[in-house]
Amino acid sequence: MLKVNYDTGNAFLAGTDPYAGLRSVLPKLVHVHAKDIALTQAEAEKGKVTGTPVGCACGDGVINWQRVVSILRDGKYRGVLSVECGTSDQAMRSLVHLKGVLEEEVGTIKNERTLTGSPHNG
Repeated sequence: MLKVNYDTGNAFLAGTDPYAGLRSVLPKLVHVHAKDIALTQAEAEKGKVTGTPVGCACGDGVINWQRVVSILRDGKYRGVLSVECGTSDQAMRSLVHLKGVLEEEVGTIKNERTLTGSPHNG
């Protein structure tokens, strides 16, 4: 059976909507590369495969990580979200940013459960 390893940054660079693409592969999704694309190079490189390093720390580029995490949550994704960056500094900044996004999402889930009276189901 075919499964998908989705890369947010590569989807953007391919000229597609990374959020619509993510939604479309959710049923087959097993792994997500968390890659952001630098604002300064995003439009110049979009739709091209040049090999030019255009990645940056997650949160410093064009990808809306709150939106990505929300799509993954709504799709009941339970797989890996791995940071893909060019330097260890970018990786550390990405981890800090994504940790904040995930903590915010957990807070949103807890608030929704409190408001609806839904029990915690793991």
